[in-house]
Amino acid sequence: MTRALIATLAASETDGLKQVSPGTMAAMQRAVFADGCAFVADAEPVSELATAPTAADCTVFDSGLVATGLQNALTQYLTLAADLLDDRECATVPLGDPVASGTRAVRPSAAFDKSVPFNASLYANVTTVPYSIPSALHSPDMLLLHELDQRYLLPAFIAIEDAYHETVVTLADRYALFLLIFLIVTIVGVTAVIAGWFLPAIWALDGDLHHKRALLLLLPPQALTYVPALKAFVESVMAGGAAGGGGARASSWRGSGASGRNSGRHDADVAGAPAGSPADAVANPVAV
Repeated sequence: MTRALIATLAASETDGLKQVSPGTMAAMQRAVFADGCAFVADAEPVSELATAPTAADCTVFDSGLVATGLQNALTQYLTLAADLLDDRECATVPLGDPVASGTRAVRPSAAFDKSVPFNASLYANVTTVPYSIPSALHSPDMLLLHELDQRYLLPAFIAIEDAYHETVVTLADRYALFLLIFLIVTIVGVTAVIAGWFLPAIWALDGDLHHKRALLLLLPPQALTYVPALKAFVESVMAGGAAGGGGARASSWRGSGASGRNSGRHDADVAGAPAGSPADAVANPVAV
């Protein structure tokens, strides 16, 4: 069963992105599911007050508990913690003197579920035993719990966390580098598009517009007076509505009749044109 579980975890761990190297993963799997003594003996102590156990100490600790795997040690740790908390819940200690002795109700067999708060009034002939907080803190279960925490489980799981931490930091650095390169490439690409295509296109369009407006200065005022279609074309170019495109020219030719019919409105639009310009010639034709 244990080998099948290890194989399943190994398969799920190597699916997609590897989190740690195969050697580190094998060592952690062996420590968690097989023998945790070698892993614990190599782990750094969590504080100067806690000494790292040797492999020999780990083998005999609590009848070889850690030698069967860290998962069994963690299960025992949680069981001890739950029992100690349940004893405190079932105990009655004087409020005025918490270090004084009190009593603790012993759970009957009918109240075996410790996830449900114990209520002694629901059961007949509940047995009570002496209880005090100082004695509970110095009980063998509490000492075993503390040693499991400080010398075995905490150093081992900190070592496992460090192994993953190094890999995660490396992956985060690579991701940050990718984002930086992507940002630089994006900025360079957008700048190249603007400088190589967009701005030249705008400049060419502007130059073409100025060129066509300059050509209008060569037209004699008499031509604008006697050719309504040419007059409508000049009006469209001077207004900036068309840059000399074929569609604008076609619409100007089609609108020549309407321009002739609305010459009075046009005269008001070009009243402020400079003297001598084509627009001025439109507004003030010279009689022939």
